[in-house]
Order: sequence, then C-alpha cells, then structure tokens
Amino acid sequence: MINQDRVTKGRVPGRSRIGWSALLTLFLAACAAQVQLPTEPVPPAPVTRVWPAPPARPRITLIREIQLPRDIRQERSAWKRIVEFLAGREPQPTLVRPYGLTVDRSERLLVADTGAQRVHILDLNSGVYKHLPHPKDDLRLFSPIDVQVDRAGRIYVSDSEARRVHIFSAEGRLEKSLTGFERPTGLALNTSLGQLLVVDTKGQQIHVFNTTGDRLFAFGRRGGGNGEFNFPTNICLDLRGNIYVTDSMNFRIQVFNPQGTFLTHFGKAGDGPGRFSKPRGIAVDSDGHVYVSDASFDNVQIFNAKGQILLYFGAPGIAPGEFYLPAGITIDATDRIFVADSYNHRIQVFQYLKPDLESEKISPGSSRSSRNQTGSSQSSEPRLDVSALSDTIGR
Repeated sequence: MINQDRVTKGRVPGRSRIGWSALLTLFLAACAAQVQLPTEPVPPAPVTRVWPAPPARPRITLIREIQLPRDIRQERSAWKRIVEFLAGREPQPTLVRPYGLTVDRSERLLVADTGAQRVHILDLNSGVYKHLPHPKDDLRLFSPIDVQVDRAGRIYVSDSEARRVHIFSAEGRLEKSLTGFERPTGLALNTSLGQLLVVDTKGQQIHVFNTTGDRLFAFGRRGGGNGEFNFPTNICLDLRGNIYVTDSMNFRIQVFNPQGTFLTHFGKAGDGPGRFSKPRGIAVDSDGHVYVSDASFDNVQIFNAKGQILLYFGAPGIAPGEFYLPAGITIDATDRIFVADSYNHRIQVFQYLKPDLESEKISPGSSRSSRNQTGSSQSSEPRLDVSALSDTIGR
C-alpha cells in the first residue's frame, strides 16, 4: 500500500526523476541521430618531395607537416562529444607564429609560439597536447622565442619581451626565472657539461648558466671582428659541444669551442647559395652538416663543417616543402629536421638521407634549379631583400 503522506499531487516519489532521465536520454539520442557531431580531423596523405631533384640521388626528403589543432588526437567518447556540442567547445590551440622548437627524448615536439604567447607541447606518437604556462602558474609569456628540454625533463623558455628565461619542471610548473638580459632569444643545452646557453640579442653576448640557473660566464661583444656580434639570434651545438651562433646582421655563422673561444666563421651578405640575407634558425645533423634557415630566401641551406655550401631545400610558397618566413630549426637523434614555417602556421618535418652530402657540394656563385611536383622547372636561386637588412629580428 502506498503511504498517502508521501504522495504529492498523485505522483509516486522518484517516478518524476526517472521520467525526466528517460526524457533527457531520448532527447540526446535524437540529437545524436540528427546532428552531425564534430569528428577528429584526419591528416592529409603525405606528399613526396626530395632534394636534390631527380635524377640526382636524394639527400633530403619531406616527411610530413604538423598543424594545430589538426594533429591533436585526443580520444573523446560519444557522450563527451555530445556534451561539448551542446555546451560549446573551448577554442582549439593553433600555431600562430611558431619560432623556436625542439624534440625531447619522449618524442614530444615543443614549439615556442610568439603569436599565441605560449609553448605548444605535442606528443608525436599519441597526439596528446599540452601547453605552457600551466594554468595554475601566475605567469604570462609575452614573446616566447625559443625552448629547450634537459635530460631531467626541465623545460627552458626565453621570453624576449619580458627579458627573462623561465625554467619549468618536468610537470610543466614554473620553478625559476632568470633575469639580467636585454633581449634573450636563442637557447641551447650542453647536456655533457650541464650548461644552458642563452643568446642576448640586444646585449650582443652569449650567457652560460648551469641547468639550475646559476650564471657561469659570458662571451662576445658588439662588433664585426672574430668573436664579436651584430645582433646574434639563434644558437646550437654539435656533437662535440662546439657552439654555432647566427650572427644575423654580420650575415655569418660564428663557431666557438665549449668554453666560448672563437674557432671560425662562414657566410656573408649576398643573393646566391652560401650567402645570407636574414639568417635565422641553425642546427647540426649527426654527420656535422650545418643547417641554416633564411627568412628572406624562404629556404634552408646546408653547409659542411668548413662552411662550404652543399645543398639547399625549400622555396617561397605554401605548398609542402615551401616556406613563408622560416624561423627555428632543430634536428633530432634520428636526423629528422623540424622547421618552423612561421607564416604558413605549421611545422614541416624532413629527413636527412645518408650517405654524406659532400657529393652534392655546389659553388657559392652558382645557381641551381629544382623541379616541383608536376615536373616543371622552378628556380630556387635565393634573392636578397635589401629592404630587410635593417630588420634585426624581423617578422
């Protein structure tokens, strides 16, 4: 018998709740049946491009391009997708103006994005995405330029506008901020010596710290002589710990030993192979070849250890293998070459194909053509943009 004291307006307790749950389930099922829910984007099929062009033996090949949010592959249940559809999803992360980048030992790609004012962290295997700064940290990145990761997983980020280099834990939480710079830009890590190298573009110096942030020494000053700089920007190390610095307004690459002693330099201003207009990113592969991106030529030039031009790849454009103001460049342990294609809002990934590139050596005064996908001839001779010479860091 039903207790009349617990009957309200002729309804049994709990039946209303059950009825509403059933109604909500039917409503959502109808929505799912009639509304096309957002699906995970599918990356396009890879495009095959090689340098030099056939019939020469290929030395560089294009592997893929990375874009956000397309390459984020976080699995979401149907229920979660329904809720997101009804409630509205938060804006997806995008590559706005990627500059510096690195790949850590866990196969995570980290990209300093000056336009998005964050560091993107994308797991290249799973597609899981994170970013810095951490939402719980009271920190804003104003102009992140470069990023590095040490063996312990600590993350280092230069912020040129804030004049700081931030150190984050392996979990992505802010630990410390280094100061005393005029405009910190490029970063490099000497894992053998446990050292962090910071380019101070406006200060015309390279600062060296240990990985906990204690200053050790600095080298360089303003000028055009050996060991002097005119707005240095990017930096990298070879397998022996030698230091390569993009000396942008001296239009050259300078090389130092691990203690900061000058060794050599190569390059000069010009509009042909082996010359520079707006040199930016720099990296070294496992055979000691030096890769330098140039934002005016929209290509990457490859040099041997003596500074002789061997090959270059890329051309102005938006197609796969073409660039629009390339910036940072990094090479991982398997000789994959990651290039920040800044104004195309993407990262392009290439592979160095051994054996050695020496057989591809070309004269600095020569011109060379490559063939595009359809087989038509396309000039890849870089041209100097004289109006850009006064733009030290540029766009």
